[in-house]
Amino acid sequence: MDSESGNESGDYSYDESSDEVEYSSDRDEEYTASFEKISTTRRNLRKGNFNPRLFSFDSSSCELSSTIKNLALETPLDFFKLFFDRRLLETIVKETNRFHANSAWTSYSRTAPWIDTTINEMYTFLATVMLMPHSKKNRICDYWSTDHLIATPIFAELFTRNRFRALLTNLHFNKNQNQIVKDSLYKIQSIIDELKKRVTTDGSASHSNTIQLPLRRLSTSKDRCCVCNIYFSKSKSPCSLIKQSARFNMLLTHNVFIPNGTTCCRKHLHDDEFKSDAIIFMKKGPNMCAISDHEPMELLNDTRTSFNELQSLLTKARSRLPIDFDDDQMTTDQYLNLTGISKENVFDLCSHIPSTSLRQTSLRSARQSIGCLLVKLRLSLSNQTLASLFSLLDRRTVSRVIDSARTAIIKHFVPKYLGFSHLTRRELIDNHTRPLAKLLFDQPGEDKAIIILDGTYIYVQKSGNNLLQRRTYSLHKDRALIKPMMFVSTDS
Repeated sequence: MDSESGNESGDYSYDESSDEVEYSSDRDEEYTASFEKISTTRRNLRKGNFNPRLFSFDSSSCELSSTIKNLALETPLDFFKLFFDRRLLETIVKETNRFHANSAWTSYSRTAPWIDTTINEMYTFLATVMLMPHSKKNRICDYWSTDHLIATPIFAELFTRNRFRALLTNLHFNKNQNQIVKDSLYKIQSIIDELKKRVTTDGSASHSNTIQLPLRRLSTSKDRCCVCNIYFSKSKSPCSLIKQSARFNMLLTHNVFIPNGTTCCRKHLHDDEFKSDAIIFMKKGPNMCAISDHEPMELLNDTRTSFNELQSLLTKARSRLPIDFDDDQMTTDQYLNLTGISKENVFDLCSHIPSTSLRQTSLRSARQSIGCLLVKLRLSLSNQTLASLFSLLDRRTVSRVIDSARTAIIKHFVPKYLGFSHLTRRELIDNHTRPLAKLLFDQPGEDKAIIILDGTYIYVQKSGNNLLQRRTYSLHKDRALIKPMMFVSTDS
């Protein structure tokens, strides 16, 4: 009974799986046909029906023009700048700044005020964009995350997060007014056109933006020396950046063009200039090179900067005083010849004189006034001569300067180091009495202060004052002099 009912139910029951099986079988047939087609293609590849074109990138078949081969392109950055040169970057910078200036939401932004971008910043921006795929993140802000699990500090060193997002938001390559109907590439069409100009039909870089000059050009690699072409990592030799003066000297004297930022081994330099053997080595090679069209302008700008610096130095040299104690370049020998004391002692003397105690002008400072007094005491020059050496108005001005400096020294310096009041009797006995003096002049058990009275004479100029002239004249020496009496300790 159950079996019959079961059979009857089986005869009239709806089997849902039947359609599914039929549907699955249809899809299997499609997959099978696709697989057979792919297999046929693979068999055709094995039989030799498909021959891919293979390129051999060596020195003989690199498909680069001879002009490009002559360029000193060694680093990836050199080849990148061959296509994305400063002229192309100027267009991107100009359109980016223009787009932000014309943006409607500029005045409502809550971010930091916009600062116009520059060519160097745009190069850094492009480098940052090319660096991002090497460390993929889910969001752009994750590149500036401080979470130690996903942190990548290099991005924060290149840009702040807000500055990068501002550049990315305002990045523009073409004016919106240049839009062409049904042209979806109008926004980047100018960049495409510029890159086409830099590439020839055979796939090699165009050299229309280069200039041939009869110069010897050195490479700009940061990894190896431009003179001996030895990698710094292999030679373990310290490298040094070639300064602007050395580059100009090589260009003007030896017709060797050294681009800005070039490095070399430190052994090739002496006082920031090239040695003779390095110059001979650099002059070897072809005397014709190709330089980019923007490099002459950079060289002209550098020349203009150097000319302005030289002109500024000449102006300072013309206005420089014959004797200037404010000039830190004066040597100790010059101080000794002019004042009789060292440079450090002059500075120490001036440090005790307050700046308010002496009148200071654009041509005369407190140190200059004290120096004038010291030169007068050392060399016994006339006031008229000192007026010429210190660029003072006349000899009366020199007399006032010397008198004010003498008054300031007597007031602020002398009481600390001269006179009976600058040290006590106990300090004289304990610190300034030699053992021999105690043995000769002191009795056991006594505590005496021993001093020495020493008299000498100092030659002075003949005074115009009749009374002073008579008082300073010495019949014994037959000239004007002063006889000071000094009280000194036994250790001088």
